[in-house]
Amino acid sequence: MSRTTKKIKLMLYVFISSLLAMLVVLFCVEMMKYKEERAHLQYVTQAYAHRIEYALDTMMQKPKTLETLVKLQPMDQSWFDRAAADLAEDPAVVCIQLAPHGAVSNVYPKDVAASQMAYPDIEKSALLAQNTSELTLSGPFKLPQGDLGLEGRQPIYIHNKKETFDFWGYSIVVVRLADILEKANLTQLADLGYSYDIKSINTRAEGNAVVAHSENAVGEKPIAYTMNIPNGKWILETAPTAGWISYGRIAGQVLLCIVIAFLLTTVVVMFLKLYEKREVLRVMAVTDPLTKLSSRYAFMDVLEKHCRDLHRHFLLCYMDLDGFKEVNDTYGHDIGDRLIKAAAQRIKQCLKEEDQLFRIGGDEFVAIVEEEKDGGWKQRMESIEKESKRMFIFEGDIYIEISVSIGCAIYPQTSTDGETLLREADSRMYGNKEKYAWK
Repeated sequence: MSRTTKKIKLMLYVFISSLLAMLVVLFCVEMMKYKEERAHLQYVTQAYAHRIEYALDTMMQKPKTLETLVKLQPMDQSWFDRAAADLAEDPAVVCIQLAPHGAVSNVYPKDVAASQMAYPDIEKSALLAQNTSELTLSGPFKLPQGDLGLEGRQPIYIHNKKETFDFWGYSIVVVRLADILEKANLTQLADLGYSYDIKSINTRAEGNAVVAHSENAVGEKPIAYTMNIPNGKWILETAPTAGWISYGRIAGQVLLCIVIAFLLTTVVVMFLKLYEKREVLRVMAVTDPLTKLSSRYAFMDVLEKHCRDLHRHFLLCYMDLDGFKEVNDTYGHDIGDRLIKAAAQRIKQCLKEEDQLFRIGGDEFVAIVEEEKDGGWKQRMESIEKESKRMFIFEGDIYIEISVSIGCAIYPQTSTDGETLLREADSRMYGNKEKYAWK
């Protein structure tokens, strides 16, 4: 596989993996936002539902007030206009009515005809109120003015002399639905970016019906809150008008992730290029360019590490090619370089795999020979001497004979200091007093 192919595969791997990681993070963030939005809207929906319940409860207190007044004076309704006027001060009230025995006899304001308040389920609502002895809420239905209204009907029972209760009739309040919702400030939901529906369920009087809704339809997975109202329940459903998920925003974020992944890939590729260049420079710094052996810089680092281990036992050999200067002067630097390479190769072949050979100067080499018993060191040194004396042949007609001078020092017997060990081996090589210094 070529280096170009490897780089392309690496770039694809970095791009795809980083993009997938960011998309996973984006998905998790969006899910958290979705859950937070639902929790927030749950709170908002509950708050507005309580407002609606409170507004309805306030309106339904009016027929109960009339019930109390009727019980005080069941045979005299002369008080009705004054009481109804006070109760009708609320702009949400369309009219106040009394209906003895079910027939409307008193209406406030006077100009509102009782018949105008009739709607198809009036009898069912009246019968339900009488049978349950509880206030019933009916509607919404269309008012003569065109608005939608609600009717609260309170049955009135009078205690008689026989210690029982006689049905007297009804107290009734008709209110505008829009005003009730305005009291709950429900229209503010649209300003907050939410759509809503109010539906009635399980109403014994009328069955299921849509009570109110926003201009925009409620989307999928709405938040629902059930409100308890007289003779039934209402459900307030809310959802974000723009939907729970903004696909436009997500598309922008995905595009941003792609751009970031591309930039990250570019940075990684640039970093790898810089690392490769740094590695090349490092290798060049520790490698002899001619022989490809480790250089003097690498040798000093290895020697220092070896000398830190007092339990280690190795031989340090300093070697110099005899007669190399004459070869260089006679045949030129090209042949001299080739001789250095060939000599380095022969020396390396005489060493074991675990041994290390370094070129530290023009024709100078140093070998760190690991511990070996039974004369292994001596055999290797003799092998180096023998191989170096073997004829070198270049270009078919250049024959060169050289030899190698060797000086050795043993760690830790000779010294435990690297520089001292090197100087001792160098001195023994040049002094040629103790060729191998085995002791």
